[in-house]
Amino acid sequence: MESVSQRVLIVIHGHEPAAWASQARRAVSMLRNPVLRILAVLDSEHPPFTSLTPFARRAYSGAITYWREQQEVCVQGVIDQILPFLPGPVEVVRLRGIKSRARDAIAEHITGWRADAVVVATPARSILCRLGARSLSEELMRETTCAVIVTGCSATLQGVNE
Repeated sequence: MESVSQRVLIVIHGHEPAAWASQARRAVSMLRNPVLRILAVLDSEHPPFTSLTPFARRAYSGAITYWREQQEVCVQGVIDQILPFLPGPVEVVRLRGIKSRARDAIAEHITGWRADAVVVATPARSILCRLGARSLSEELMRETTCAVIVTGCSATLQGVNE
């Protein structure tokens, strides 16, 4: 009897906890015959530019370029931690979010790729979480119809939504 492959999307945004890659690998290892894709989310949200001077425009442009490069380094670091330990070939897709629409773009990617499950990190406990701001994992659980496997550095499986 042939087993059915599950399409699993691993969402990486560069803000994962330090030990998250090993927990994500463990969550994926529980699935049978997964077809894996890594979605590297590079959110391009940054503060608006408000100065009119040429020096300030150049400095701001340089800061944004540097910020994007550092974000790519963070995301690539997580990809490098997880990729060698995943089974089979893994496609890596980069998605540059547009301001606060990054969550919408991720949800569209999930639907377009027809993912059966999504693996995402638990949010770091921050003041925004305490003030009621929804995390990426909470938004995905609310907006998608596939299973959402939420992993953190202390538990292998913290939430599943079907």
